[in-house]
Amino acid sequence: MSDDRELTLRPSAQKKFRSAIGKAILEEVLKNGLPEEPFEAENSKKLSKSLAEEARERLKGLELPNYKYVVQVVICENRGQGAHVSAQCTWDTDTDGQANYYHANKYIWCQATIYALFYY
Repeated sequence: MSDDRELTLRPSAQKKFRSAIGKAILEEVLKNGLPEEPFEAENSKKLSKSLAEEARERLKGLELPNYKYVVQVVICENRGQGAHVSAQCTWDTDTDGQANYYHANKYIWCQATIYALFYY
């Protein structure tokens, strides 16, 4: 049994994840996908999942080989409260990357994060 895949230790400069592109994808997905209507807790789980899936599909369209994507979307009711969203990761800073985007309207706020992980 042979494996036809070629071992790639580093992506070329043209095939490397760029945070700015990830942020632009998140911005477009959130601006187009978040409703301008009152927050409903029952719908927030489904909405966050669909927004994450849409962003993930757009990322796959970049055709960056050897990258896996994790997309996290947090949606909360906007009542003037504060919140801190943080994450801690161990990764290769030379190949892996992340992008964040925050969007708010009168009714809700949303924090989305992409983790782009290069696998060998």
